[in-house]
Amino acid sequence: MSEPIVWTLDGGLTLVRLLQPLTRDYGYHLTIGGGVINCGFSRKDLDLFFLPLDNDVDVPRPDALLQGLVPSLGPYEHLIDTEYVGHDLCHHKVKFANNGHRVDVFIL
Repeated sequence: MSEPIVWTLDGGLTLVRLLQPLTRDYGYHLTIGGGVINCGFSRKDLDLFFLPLDNDVDVPRPDALLQGLVPSLGPYEHLIDTEYVGHDLCHHKVKFANNGHRVDVFIL
């Protein structure tokens, strides 16, 4: 049996730095949440939260952002409500496989 893939803070930051320029085009900030930010690692996934920019110029485009992530993260599946209860403010709750490195995305 192979060892589970572990997300670290360094790995998460590398991905954030890759995606951050793209997110601005769609009117969003990007931040890490969950175990990676709280503990420095996660054996399950990397949680990414996309928050609307706070200005009058950039109107958030959540559907376009989700599609814009596909070239970098690959195909996605919608998370079922029982996986993340209480995230009702999200436009999208999805998980990307990202070459075996699960990434959960929450677009607010």
